[in-house]
Formats: sequence, structure tokens, C-alpha cells
Amino acid sequence: MNSNRGIEVYKSYCNGCNKPFYELMDYELEECPRCGSKDIIDESILTKQIEVSFDTGEIIVKD
Repeated sequence: MNSNRGIEVYKSYCNGCNKPFYELMDYELEECPRCGSKDIIDESILTKQIEVSFDTGEIIVKD
């Protein structure tokens, strides 16, 4: 058995460079990390499952 937790993230879209990016909930970015545009649209909220393997200590991200 591994240690795991669901983490909510925003999938956002930049109108400046026309590319999506992800933000942690409650730690949203003020501008696009690629181009610096402040014209950002929040598209959806996703839950990603994060696990830490007891065997290897590695982080595993699941959809």
C-alpha cells in the first residue's frame, strides 16, 4: 500500500500565447508562466491523485 492524496488543480488557459497550464488551488498564478500575460481564463478544476511509493519513495501522479 502507498501513501496517497487527491490534490485539486485548475486547468487554465492563456489568451496571450494560446496554451493551457495548471495551477494549484489556493496558489493561483498572477500571470502566464510562459509569456507573462495576465489574460488568463480558468477552464476547469481537476483532481490529480498523488502517491508516494513505500517501496521506492518515488512520487507517482495519476489521473
